[in-house]
Amino acid sequence: MEYWTQYTIIEEFEGVAVLVNNRWCNPAHITIKERICDPNMELCAVGLRPYYLPREFSQVIMVAVYVPPSANPTSAIDAIHSAIAQLQTQHPSAFIAISGDFNHITMDTTLPTFTQYVSCPTREERTIDLLYANAKEAYSSSPLPPLGRSDHNLIHLEPCYVPVVKSQPVTTKTVRRWSEEAYETLRGCFEVTDWQALCEPHGEDINGLTVCVTDYINFCVDTIVPPETVLCYPNNKPWVTKEVKTILNDKRRAFTAGNREEVRTIQRELKVKIKEAKQKYRRKLEWKLQQNNMREVWSGMRTITGFRPTSNRGVGGSVDGANEINLFFNRFDSVTPAHPPMGSSPACLQLAPTPLSLPPPSYSPSSSTDGPPHTSSSPGSQRVYLDNKLDWTKNTDALYRKGQSRLYFLRRLRSFNICRTMLRMFYESVVASAILYAVACWGSRLKVRDANRLNKVIRKASHVVGEELDSLTAVSERRMLSRIRSILDNSLHPLHPLHGVLTRSTFSKRLIPPRCTTERHRKSFLPVAIKLYNCTV
Repeated sequence: MEYWTQYTIIEEFEGVAVLVNNRWCNPAHITIKERICDPNMELCAVGLRPYYLPREFSQVIMVAVYVPPSANPTSAIDAIHSAIAQLQTQHPSAFIAISGDFNHITMDTTLPTFTQYVSCPTREERTIDLLYANAKEAYSSSPLPPLGRSDHNLIHLEPCYVPVVKSQPVTTKTVRRWSEEAYETLRGCFEVTDWQALCEPHGEDINGLTVCVTDYINFCVDTIVPPETVLCYPNNKPWVTKEVKTILNDKRRAFTAGNREEVRTIQRELKVKIKEAKQKYRRKLEWKLQQNNMREVWSGMRTITGFRPTSNRGVGGSVDGANEINLFFNRFDSVTPAHPPMGSSPACLQLAPTPLSLPPPSYSPSSSTDGPPHTSSSPGSQRVYLDNKLDWTKNTDALYRKGQSRLYFLRRLRSFNICRTMLRMFYESVVASAILYAVACWGSRLKVRDANRLNKVIRKASHVVGEELDSLTAVSERRMLSRIRSILDNSLHPLHPLHGVLTRSTFSKRLIPPRCTTERHRKSFLPVAIKLYNCTV
């Protein structure tokens, strides 16, 4: 009994319980975040604030799950995913761990940003007790004997996470601390300056005059506001200021001294300063957006979200990089010749502008006929997957995983109370560009199940952005209509009416769709795009 008194037992349902060591987390810092109990699964999410936590995490959320053997897999996965998505939206910086008996389901494709750490069998030869966490290299697992009469093995998870402050180096940055006094001093310095004395020695030499005046201005700025070198720790938030760091150091000293009353006082002051710092950083980004300083805006948004594109564009003159750029800009080109000129270098090849002109899949003699070919301009670029049955399920799986992973960055941005304009811009540029890539090719051929999965990602993004976003069908139809119009406007395109591929009715001027003998052909790009175009004539 002595052993169990060291733990706080949180038991919500018959099959789900969470035990928290009191030496790791104060029982007063434990809260229930979510409770779900239905025939398909039981879930209990507990929020924890332990005595020590790496600064990159705001709190720990432990999610205990039990999926009975008789559960509907689809319903169970959807319920768990909805609960986790809601927790991620409410707490974008939290460390989330999901553990329990999953039986016959897995969350690998549904939660692509989570890592599964149980690598050994837990019941006979099956691994049905899993643990997912939204941090990489967090645990290593090893089996232990069952507890009592249980038919499940125990799993010992050894923490091996290295905090960011230890895994990444400290960088330096040169800054100037401007103030109203500094502005007034610099203004007074320029007012008493004899500018004519600086200009006369150079006469008509405009270059020499520019260098002289610039050096003088820089000298005045360095004298009045000297640059300072500051250390930038990798675990610091972008909104952390000198005042916030000072209060953090005061709190650490009071905690070390054991003065609890002073710690509480400093903690209240710290909450106010952090809120002010976040609002100041948000206003700074919004001001840059109003000034059309997009470079600084994207730099700040990347700092907040931690998003880094992973495409391998190569370095100056790379063939893959040039072809990837061509692939992007040719989507908007309506006058590009249908065929590249003879003798062009590989880096200057123009990709055909038709939406169906995907490079032919290459099969090796040793490859399986069931293997899904894909197109790709470089190892890290966006890909389109298509199997030998012209099925888009694998492509949908890839887009769904990428969309789920990029929703995390959108939630991080939303946590700063950024305006909807910037959230919408980030969604269109980072999330929608991934899940709607080449939608004109496959948008009309998706199965209902696949379309619902991608629409689910869009709906969750709508909840984060705070406004209604275009559905998959709306975007697909709009882009197909735009593509068919660009084909009609480009007389050099192979599908242009002058080439005899597309024909118009002499009476109504509508396009005559091709004769379709199969449902697959009827739902392909050309018949669907012609139907959409005729509706607008």
